Amino acid sequence: MASGAKSLFFSAQTDLSDGIELYKYDLTNNRIVQKIDIRRGKMGSSPMFMTRLNGDLYFTADDGQNGRELWKYDHLTESAMIYNLNTRTNAGSNPLWLTAVKGRLYFSADLGDAKGRELYMFDPQTDTVYLVSDINQGVLGSDPASLKQSGNKLYFSADSGNGFGTELYRYDTQTHLLTRISDVNPASGSATPAAFFAEINHIVYFAADDGVRGSELWKYDLSTGIQALVKDINFGAADSNPKLLKEAGGVIYFSADDGQHGRELWKYDSTTQLTTLVKDINPGMESSTPRYLDEINGVIYFAADDGVHGSELWKLISTNGAIGMIADLHPGFLSSDPSWLTGANGILYFSAEDGTHGRELWISDGLNATMMAADFNPSGDFFPYLTEYMIATDW
Repeated sequence: MASGAKSLFFSAQTDLSDGIELYKYDLTNNRIVQKIDIRRGKMGSSPMFMTRLNGDLYFTADDGQNGRELWKYDHLTESAMIYNLNTRTNAGSNPLWLTAVKGRLYFSADLGDAKGRELYMFDPQTDTVYLVSDINQGVLGSDPASLKQSGNKLYFSADSGNGFGTELYRYDTQTHLLTRISDVNPASGSATPAAFFAEINHIVYFAADDGVRGSELWKYDLSTGIQALVKDINFGAADSNPKLLKEAGGVIYFSADDGQHGRELWKYDSTTQLTTLVKDINPGMESSTPRYLDEINGVIYFAADDGVHGSELWKLISTNGAIGMIADLHPGFLSSDPSWLTGANGILYFSAEDGTHGRELWISDGLNATMMAADFNPSGDFFPYLTEYMIATDW
């Protein structure tokens, strides 16, 4: 949640003659103030992985000539520039998982140099890209994924090609020490740990598959180096597949399927070490499928389907456990499908479809008022259904 924010950046389109491009929205005056048209015409550049770093916005985009590459939006000049990392072909380096750590940008990319997809670092002071480590030497690459930052550390999944499969790695940006910190699935099996979700009291939590229980919630103690299963939520070989972990007040909220209630909202309390179902929102075996979890001042916002109203906007007050639907924006069983929930200045911004105006930008205070910001594209959808998250900036 961003306080003191002035703008939102997101990918969107205004009409069918334009493709998906980067837009800047003024939070104070409720208006679009800039469109950064990187690739003119219907194709669009489809900006993704937007990340703030040193007062600028970094993202990936395809200008139609260089393939998908690294770009920077300079807030002082209000212009965008490309960093063409793969100059060997016009396929692009396709940077993924852009993550800022202590003034530098880390990401996964393939520079077309026969190293495959590996971990890279971009130094904005020198405008230079460095290979962090050739983890899996050769053309296959280690495919670093789901990068997450905690302090000076960078966590991600990768496959070294040395028989461990895809496991959890840590890179210390100060000591430059790269370590495979867990091997949840022994031998050559891959645990394929999902994104590093949260760190509480020097313990990191993530979803992984040990080859026996399916994908479940695990933890790794940074102090002792001990890994352990938190809970086999879907007992046995079937997995609960925890997703979208969000921490608030020492409690981790996430979606999971225990095999009895469908995919619902769960929580893990790091103090009591209890893992419990928050609510069976869509009763029985059917799933409410909670998505796009975001936290503002102790309130967890998310989209969910109770089986009656379709996928709509919900909230959970973490202090007292009160949970309920905020608004049925698309009345009836059809869904408004709230997406890309983003907090800024204590207010929730998201995209939704009310059945009349197409997919547009919406605003909610979580209490009394939930409304469409404006009908930015009267002829159809302003937000495509699956593009990118929104990001708040103070400029």
